[in-house]
Amino acid sequence: QEVVITRVEPGTPAWRAGLRTGNIITSLDGHTIASRPELSTALDNIEPGSTVDLGWTTAAGRQRTGTVTVTASAIN
Repeated sequence: QEVVITRVEPGTPAWRAGLRTGNIITSLDGHTIASRPELSTALDNIEPGSTVDLGWTTAAGRQRTGTVTVTASAIN
């Protein structure tokens, strides 16, 4: 079960990092993310305001990585 991004608000840390609707999250801080429950579990241990290294695949199939500041809305 892939973790597909369904919405990215312009101006948010995710948007500034290059994440867009339709991208698929593939890793968080070097750990493979293969499902929404895995992502939720990983985010449970991260405080808002912290930065994480995120990996994702674009809708065009390109692999991307970036550093993203985690917000409270990303965790909920």
